[in-house]
Amino acid sequence: KLSTVDAAAAAAHLELEADGNITLDAAGNIILEAAGNAVTVDTETFTIDGGSTGSMPSLDLTSASTAQFGSQIYLSRTSAGADSQDIGRIIFRGKNDAGSPEDIDYALVKAEVKDATDGTEEGMFTIQVGSHDGELQNGLVIESGDVEDEVDVTIANELTSSTTIAGNLYVAGGLIDVKGTADGPSKITLREDTDNGTSGVSISAPSSLASDRIIELPDANG
Repeated sequence: KLSTVDAAAAAAHLELEADGNITLDAAGNIILEAAGNAVTVDTETFTIDGGSTGSMPSLDLTSASTAQFGSQIYLSRTSAGADSQDIGRIIFRGKNDAGSPEDIDYALVKAEVKDATDGTEEGMFTIQVGSHDGELQNGLVIESGDVEDEVDVTIANELTSSTTIAGNLYVAGGLIDVKGTADGPSKITLREDTDNGTSGVSISAPSSLASDRIIELPDANG
């Protein structure tokens, strides 16, 4: 046990300063106990190497508190904010199967400042995945809208993308707008009972319209 006491018989600080590396090599565990409830590491890179042991390494944040909020992770920037500025990223990196396996970023989560203007701050949250050639593309973008408390969401990327909803879809806003493409007008297909097959009835917009049209359904069954 190593203790430090100053001339006044009070606890004193301990500083280790080396002209090279400092290595802690323990046959057991290394435990840091900070009575001041803070451990600060001043470095640009902090690496945990779990070797080839199963699914290690893992990071476990544990709280025994009964308060409403649990453990938290902050990705913070302390410099002045700017529009389109990244706040933080989580990158999921693996290897491909090339002769000499290469590092590939297969997925990415990032948060950024959309608008840093004082009083009208807006944020943006993006989830990206590698698409065929390893290039990261947006799969989900959540961002501030153009009025207070509005949040806009963009799902998928490119017109050929598919979005599958396993359950029901409820639209609270009262408007569904299906846009056409250069290849043809928009279409909605209603499929038969899956026990009977996959045939459907399609409702398609005309290829050309002079203006918007409304088809009003009757207040009757059938």
